[in-house]
Amino acid sequence: MAANLSSRIALAMGEILPKMAAFSPQHKSSNTSLIDLSLAENLLIRDELVDIFKSTFQEELTPEAFSLPHEFSGELSVRTPLASFFNRFFKPAVNVEPEHIVMTAGVGTCLEALVYSICEDGDTIIIPGPYWFGFEPYLRTRANVKTIVANLESYQDHGSQLIQALEEAYSSSPNPSRIKAVLLCNPHNPFSQCFSPEVLKSCLSFCQDRGLHVISDELYALASIKGPKTDLMKFTSVLSLIDDKIINADRVHIMWSGSKLLGLSGMRIRLTLSYDRLSENLKKWGIEFLPASEGMFVFAKLAKDAKTGEEADELFAELAKNGVLVSPGKFYNGINTEIGWARITFSVSLDVLQEALARMSQILDRQVS
Repeated sequence: MAANLSSRIALAMGEILPKMAAFSPQHKSSNTSLIDLSLAENLLIRDELVDIFKSTFQEELTPEAFSLPHEFSGELSVRTPLASFFNRFFKPAVNVEPEHIVMTAGVGTCLEALVYSICEDGDTIIIPGPYWFGFEPYLRTRANVKTIVANLESYQDHGSQLIQALEEAYSSSPNPSRIKAVLLCNPHNPFSQCFSPEVLKSCLSFCQDRGLHVISDELYALASIKGPKTDLMKFTSVLSLIDDKIINADRVHIMWSGSKLLGLSGMRIRLTLSYDRLSENLKKWGIEFLPASEGMFVFAKLAKDAKTGEEADELFAELAKNGVLVSPGKFYNGINTEIGWARITFSVSLDVLQEALARMSQILDRQVS
């Protein structure tokens, strides 16, 4: 098949496919009711979405809905309420207008189109680690944009390390002139934490001083967790910080999608209940984890006694065989010396989560001293 591909895509696929294969679950489970806590899916809103789509199709669907779109950036009838949504919940410094919005088939496609528009072939963007491994296929496959990881020294208080990590990544690059953007994930995936307004402003200034674009992935915005940890930062959109004294507005790009929408009050209550249940069990098992403030994951050192990556993989394989999948931290371009971490999705019903925790307990109880 490779012989029929362009040299461009063959090169990209040669780099990407082995990584994608590594991300795929390799462990077989004897439990037919496998609980997958590795995916970035919000199962808490599935029933509501079914009801919304059923009623919408039944009551609102018209023949015009099947027509080709009239605008290249998406239908004005959709972008207008979206602009109102952003103005209400993201508190922009300047009102968002429909013409500011471009609609795509998902955030991944948005990222691909965006970097294709602002980068040349072979350019580079900086991404603070750890970050979602799914970024790279969208960056490399068509636009051929490479990545530089801005490495942290610790997973704790990652926001305070951001600017130093960006400066080191930029200055250590063999060719800084090919760096065109910084890609932030705020709220963070996999940490489910937010950057402070001060840190975000410093990032904007960093990019302005070097002529870089800022891409802010705000996919998990409004997924507030009302936990007991009150000193964690709440979500601040980069939209609210745009100021000509800090950065030119045409260098700032926000990505958002309704696919993870958790902003409804009922969703927040259920999300918080699931988070509380998971965090209680992690504490019981004596497992270090990052407290979450906004998002649907917990990043936890499940393999707390592992000394090597192989030992951590063995524990994750045991969990999988016992019917629970988690997402190993090694896939997130994090700190090489931090072993045993995993991302756990808790945006599932309490019944499903309780069953997953019971299965996990059979493995993790052995680590409790």
